[in-house]
Amino acid sequence: MRSEGFESYRCDRNMSLGINLVSMSKVLKTMGKDDSLTIRVNDDSDSIIISMESQNQDKFADYELRLMDFGIAHVGIPDTDYSCTINMPSSEFSRICRDMSIIGDSVLVCTTKEGVKFSAKGDLGQGCIRLVQTANVEKEEEAVIIKMKEAVALTFYVEYLSMFCKAAQLSPQVSVNLSKDTPLMCEFKIAEMGHVRFYLAPKSEGDKIDKTGLNSGSRCIISSKLKKYDDKYYLTLKYNESTNKSMGSSGVLISSVASYFDEKGVLCYDRFTSDFKKIYDQARSNARKAK
Repeated sequence: MRSEGFESYRCDRNMSLGINLVSMSKVLKTMGKDDSLTIRVNDDSDSIIISMESQNQDKFADYELRLMDFGIAHVGIPDTDYSCTINMPSSEFSRICRDMSIIGDSVLVCTTKEGVKFSAKGDLGQGCIRLVQTANVEKEEEAVIIKMKEAVALTFYVEYLSMFCKAAQLSPQVSVNLSKDTPLMCEFKIAEMGHVRFYLAPKSEGDKIDKTGLNSGSRCIISSKLKKYDDKYYLTLKYNESTNKSMGSSGVLISSVASYFDEKGVLCYDRFTSDFKKIYDQARSNARKAK
């Protein structure tokens, strides 16, 4: 959100604030539609202050929410030159996600020169929705515009795409950006204030994508758990070679979440895959000992 979009904006230095969005949402729901809102945080404070004032200036409310320590810096998102950009009505995108979720838990998005196709397959059967670029529409927000450098075919969990659709009320149009082996980016522009962007990694096909060098043909259970100890977050990864837990072919690793990010706050995939390879090797070693 740009500073010029606010009636008053002041920021003396860059700050990263960890906010519990569930708690903040509950507070904001106490506002009237014509109330004014002020959000502020003092230097070295462990809380954020939310102040509300009624239009008639006869009611004032102040709330203080404790800030959260995520234990990691800002996650950097690199600029990407996407292969395909689809601009469409936000309501249409929401409808497509809703309809595809009825069929299956994932949706395949395919783009060609002819248009874009959303398809899903599940126990009920299968279905697809095709969109083509519109021409000569009366209202700009009803247009479908497809800009493509190369064809793209990616699969995503429709549950997460449906979550993105909650931002549809912010903008009449959504921009869906796609590139091979790159997270999808959904952008909702907020008038003159800025934008909201959501990123979603494509769904892996298991035996087709194997970045860790594991034996993808074997049956396994992968589980994770996130816990907080002494104001730091730790991730527990567990790998079971078989669904039969008594076989002893398992590996466990506990690491600080912060260790997966570099000094700039950018996620280091190599560190994560390296740790996952460790628990895989541990599982194989345990399997040999159990024989």
